[in-house]
Amino acid sequence: DAQKDEGKLEGLKPEQEAAYSEAPEGVGEQDLPLQAAMAAAIETGLRSDVFEFASEKAKFEKVAEDLLDSDMEIKILAVAELGRMKNKAAVPVLGEAVKFEEPHLTLEIVNALIDIGDSSAVRLFKDRVQDSHYRVRVACLRGLYKLAAENDEEATQILNNALQDDHPDVRKSGATFLGWKGNEEAVPALVQGLKDEDERVTKAALSALSAIRDKSAVLPIIKVLGNEDIELKKKALDAIKMITGEEIVFDLQAGDAELDKAIGELVDWWQKTRMG
Repeated sequence: DAQKDEGKLEGLKPEQEAAYSEAPEGVGEQDLPLQAAMAAAIETGLRSDVFEFASEKAKFEKVAEDLLDSDMEIKILAVAELGRMKNKAAVPVLGEAVKFEEPHLTLEIVNALIDIGDSSAVRLFKDRVQDSHYRVRVACLRGLYKLAAENDEEATQILNNALQDDHPDVRKSGATFLGWKGNEEAVPALVQGLKDEDERVTKAALSALSAIRDKSAVLPIIKVLGNEDIELKKKALDAIKMITGEEIVFDLQAGDAELDKAIGELVDWWQKTRMG
């Protein structure tokens, strides 16, 4: 056993060896390489030139070292604090910490990286957007919206793909962020979102299409007026007004044949308007 331990220590950097030999009680053997990588990342952060004051550096070191603790709650609190500090030295540390593969910790890490605002975290968001936990997926979408470059086609495609996610909160977030980005290429995916079984997703798609104002979405939105939900119909009517720039009179309380006739007249009006 002693020979085996000595063999594992061979080839480690000094800071990694220290993390290996001083691992907190309760850290399993399989976690030791990650502990060593974490210690190395913390050391890298401490050597960076982002600290203006020695006290700031000392606080960072103290908080970051809590990530080496065996208690997951302490790790989560440490990540939250690093996010509040908004120091870029934490980015490589958080990038290593995500490998603990604990969903609550991963969620806190993604939120902390968004708060820090370093675009180098975009790669992590892209890698984690398929996480098995929907809240992590939602957070990654928010990270891509906030930190990905405007011309990042991969990030835009990921937001589009989110509209096909199994969880409605992810689909709703994808629609919302696409609307905020104002990307016209997202219109076909958002139109599909109008048929979503969850009305929160439909409402988010309507808001997004209102923001983008692509006239090709008007006819699909008119069909939403046939929905039974008054609030949803009102949102659809507002979206039509926003996109067309016209003040449209439509009886939201109409039912059955009267409603079908009103929708048909609206469709005819719009088709003639588009034809000039």
